[in-house]
Amino acid sequence: MENKLFQKAKELFNNSQFTEVLSVLSELLDKEAYHLEAVLMKAIVLRKLSKFEESLQTFDFLQNLTPNDANVYAERGVTYLHMKYLDASLIDMDKAVSLEPNNPYRYSCRAYVKDKMQDDDGARLDYEKAIALDPNDEIAYNNLGLLLEKAGKKKAALKNFEQSNDILEKKYGIRIGKDEVRPYTFKDNTATDTQEQLSEKKTSTKVSLKQYLHVIKTLFNDKNERQAFLNFIKKKA
Repeated sequence: MENKLFQKAKELFNNSQFTEVLSVLSELLDKEAYHLEAVLMKAIVLRKLSKFEESLQTFDFLQNLTPNDANVYAERGVTYLHMKYLDASLIDMDKAVSLEPNNPYRYSCRAYVKDKMQDDDGARLDYEKAIALDPNDEIAYNNLGLLLEKAGKKKAALKNFEQSNDILEKKYGIRIGKDEVRPYTFKDNTATDTQEQLSEKKTSTKVSLKQYLHVIKTLFNDKNERQAFLNFIKKKA
């Protein structure tokens, strides 16, 4: 049976009550200092509260306990990204990829960092790798399209946007209108909406940018991931 305090912390996390989450986690970790999932959640919550140095310290502690956990490196990489320590972020993303070379999500996350570092070619290759591993990844198609558009390759960009739209429509019955601005996004595996809830939000034609951002925040729950990568849409985290 799952620890009741941890279950309470998850419920509070899903409601974005991060200060309260931290209080519950502190109580839990006082009793069980090596509850790994709780330590990871604490590191993420500290980042949510913009306590970046404390977040890093918690990730470092966790990394010493689980030196081969790709999630720990990837999540710490996001904290570095928030702190604008791009080189350190990339090192952690590289490590996450090396630990899980067949996980498309790792390449998408690293591509985002590479794009921030103005490494367009590196970002493009990572998105292409993510798509090769998961041809139904609408976010990778979307972001690759934005990279190609930035490079002036409008036809190739449009092809990727259409592919992204086709997958969205097939999965969820929505399309992004041509007049909408496509945001550059991370996947969000911390979504709280279930697929059943999401299906109730379907539309038959196109959606607004606001609706799209909400959908992007709810599409991605990887059941194989022990913990989730942080939502990083337009600097929301």
